[in-house]
Amino acid sequence: MKKINLLKAVLVLSLPVALIMFSFKPTGTGYNVGDTVKDFNLKNVDGKNVSLSGMKNNKGAIGYCHQSK
Repeated sequence: MKKINLLKAVLVLSLPVALIMFSFKPTGTGYNVGDTVKDFNLKNVDGKNVSLSGMKNNKGAIGYCHQSK
């Protein structure tokens, strides 16, 4: 009986959270596959500058990881 009451409580409490989470819309425009983006420069793990234009005609992916301080 306690397990059923706990399950009911979890379901009842998770519904408002889910509704709030899915009600927010992204504020940025974002990019789609094939969109043109502005050129930018970043430093790689070796400290060398790498530009997007320098990678022209190469296939690849850009990964981004933000570390908060």
